[in-house]
Amino acid sequence: MIKKFSVLFSVFALLLCLGTFAFGQETTGDIEITVKDPNGAVVPNASITITNSETGSTAGYKKTVTANEEGFVRVLRLPPGLYNVTVAATGGFAERVVSNVPVTLGRTAPVTVELGVANVGGTVTVNST
Repeated sequence: MIKKFSVLFSVFALLLCLGTFAFGQETTGDIEITVKDPNGAVVPNASITITNSETGSTAGYKKTVTANEEGFVRVLRLPPGLYNVTVAATGGFAERVVSNVPVTLGRTAPVTVELGVANVGGTVTVNST
């Protein structure tokens, strides 16, 4: 009886140890994005679209988020792979794309995007009298 109990206890302890390994496995990664202007100041409320560059925006992962007042956003639980980060902001800034940002298991990929000034096309007419 004691031998059966020790075998049962050993099997239970082994299953308990193996179970802890299963809970420790990461299956996703994160991206942290900071949006800045050419002078290094943060750009608040920028629209950010993240697409999987391996599958494209039509067939793969696509998510659109908005940066906070500090020009920062964290996108959690992304499947591993390469991603394109497209940032668009109002107020005269040009859209910017950062290609092939690597997302790996259990890691956070930091991305700083510097927006340039948009080209403003138009005609200015000055009349003098």
